Formats: sequence, C-alpha cells, structure tokens
Amino acid sequence: MKLRKDYKSERQKEAKERQEAYDKLTATQKLAKLDAKYGKGQGATKERARIEAKSKTPEPKPVTIDNPEQPEQPKKKNPYRKQKRS
Repeated sequence: MKLRKDYKSERQKEAKERQEAYDKLTATQKLAKLDAKYGKGQGATKERARIEAKSKTPEPKPVTIDNPEQPEQPKKKNPYRKQKRS
C-alpha cells in the first residue's frame, strides 16, 4: 500500500482546522457537543470537568492603562536556600 507523500501534512492541517473550530466554541456549546456524541453526562469525564472548571473561574483582567492594578503574585520560595529548623 503506497501512501501519498503529503498525507501526514494534510492530516495535520485538517486536525489544526478542527481544533481551531473547537476552540471557538463556548463552554456550553462544547458540553452540548459532548452530550450529542456520547449521551447526556456520559463519556469524556476529564474533558467535561476541564470545561466546567474553566467556565467557573473568571479570567484575570489584563493590565492596561485603564486598569493599572497589578494582580498580586504569590512569593516563591528559594529552592536553593536551606530550610530553617524549628
């Protein structure tokens, strides 16, 4: 069986197009698509959890001239420093 030389690149291009179309969907549309494919609440449990978690957490505001407030970053511990004994 001889395959075309550009078969792999063609499949990659199609996959990228499908992913871009899926990324444009809203969270409710993604869940509806999963329900249509697997049945209501069935299958793709990790994907459903990921979508629901993403829809519940608000996106951080971008820092702009209108919004000069910088979100506070948690302090990182220095991994090269010895821990103090208690």
